Amino acid sequence: MRRDSDNPFSIRLGYLTSSDGSLPHLMSFAKKVEWASKQMAKKELRRSYRGRARTTAEKYFARRVIVKFSVVKMGGRGGETQRLHLKYIEREGVGRDEERGVIFDRRNDEADIDGFRKRGLKDKHQFRVIISAEDARELTDLRAFTCDLMSQMERDLDTKLDWVAANHYDTGTPHTHIVIGGTDEMGQTLKIPRGYISYGMRFEAEKIVNMELGPIVQLEYGKRLARDIDRMRYTPLDKIVLSLADGDTIDLSKTPERGTEWARRIVVARLRKLAQMAMVEPCKGRKWILDKDVKGQLIKLGLNTDIRKTYEKVLEQTGISRPKTFNRIYDPLKTNSRQNNWHRYAR
Repeated sequence: MRRDSDNPFSIRLGYLTSSDGSLPHLMSFAKKVEWASKQMAKKELRRSYRGRARTTAEKYFARRVIVKFSVVKMGGRGGETQRLHLKYIEREGVGRDEERGVIFDRRNDEADIDGFRKRGLKDKHQFRVIISAEDARELTDLRAFTCDLMSQMERDLDTKLDWVAANHYDTGTPHTHIVIGGTDEMGQTLKIPRGYISYGMRFEAEKIVNMELGPIVQLEYGKRLARDIDRMRYTPLDKIVLSLADGDTIDLSKTPERGTEWARRIVVARLRKLAQMAMVEPCKGRKWILDKDVKGQLIKLGLNTDIRKTYEKVLEQTGISRPKTFNRIYDPLKTNSRQNNWHRYAR
């Protein structure tokens, strides 16, 4: 029998590879375990945000933040597209007092744009985000808010991010454009869980705003809803109105709960406005019949309004004198039986 000392072979752990390219070409066993644990953490992160139910207070009295997230491929003309986008977010007139937009990062008030652009040429994709807090004007420092949000995002994703951002003040609500590089701190392609894109980033942004400004008081919330009564677009008030529908009918015949009369009056006022736009038909018994796809109609109406405002702004900036006319999707002055009779039953 051969002794172990006579065996010319010895076993030595080498490096592990992945045939599908999801792992680096060379990765130690410990690194593979670490990588797998991070992947599981991301899956749990996605599930935690997706399955989280909001409390009533969070639903109605939390500070709202809108997050628009897009993924841009960098192949082909990606480098030129990146250059044009960075030029767009730092253009004249978008900063405070209509000054030039200033691009910043976590450390610098003015970021090294050329360095970021060159690093981005190696990315497979980039992430472009627009953050718009409803109460952005009340925030002490919009840049600090952005840095806090990105730091939280790095903790959630467990990696450093290569990003730049610019604050814009050219609309009614200040907002921030963020460009995130497509590579993590290990040099691998950055993958952000779908659940985090859909829910997580907005949740973290709202949490930061609520920590600074506190929750909305009932009177302030009521005033915000009242501002939505006459708007020609889909609003948070419409979301509340449509939630009361049973099929295509809203029944307001029941007496509202004590302390919610003010909310009922706002809902009825919005229904009257929708009736003027022929989207709702009032009936006897304080019931309202909804038209088909009211939400979709309001979204299209808002888009049409945005296009008109952009058109008028461009005409004004270029000095072109043309009639400010546009094709209406809905004509509030158009008469029909439904609109003529709405006031007979509205209360």
